[in-house]
Amino acid sequence: MRDLIANVFIFIFLISLSYFVYALIKRKPAKKAGILTLISFTLAGVIAPPQTKELQNQNTIKSSKAQKKETKVISNKTAKSIERYPFPSFSGNWSQATKTLIAFLEAWKEKDWDRMYNLCQETWKKDNPNGREFLKNNYGIYQLLGAEILKEIPQPQNLSESFYDVKVRLYLKDISGEISSVKRSFRLICESGPYQPAPPGIGKWGVNPLSGLR
Repeated sequence: MRDLIANVFIFIFLISLSYFVYALIKRKPAKKAGILTLISFTLAGVIAPPQTKELQNQNTIKSSKAQKKETKVISNKTAKSIERYPFPSFSGNWSQATKTLIAFLEAWKEKDWDRMYNLCQETWKKDNPNGREFLKNNYGIYQLLGAEILKEIPQPQNLSESFYDVKVRLYLKDISGEISSVKRSFRLICESGPYQPAPPGIGKWGVNPLSGLR
């Protein structure tokens, strides 16, 4: 019934509009083109069937789903960017002592306690035959997510070339899942054997693992 009334109303409206336009064009022919354009827009708005409530609901649901999908993608990108932690490249322009520390950190990240032990200083390995267990118990409580080299500090030559300090920033995840950023200073010692400090090029650099826990 409502559709019938609406159609009757539209029919009466169109007849009235046509009469009005005819009279207007008859008096002012110069405005004919503009009036015809106006009519076309008017008819388009009048004749076009209105959206039903069901169709409007469908469009609203589609729009809502599209927004949710877009938000999800953005959230994933953000999450991925948060999970990326820096790590120094071994091929960087580092000193040999720092490269030894980078290898030590890589072994820690991979929980490779044997390799980590082999990269420790000769004197410490001599005094700690069970050092692998020590590394696992003290370094293994954290998951190393990333690291940054902050500063290389070689010792003055008039003191000792066999000592080298490297300041780093570590990104650690503990057993509870909490992630923290801490600064540590690792000491490296160049030795030709246990208790035998040697200048670089003669001895071998090794990490003092106790220094990284302070």
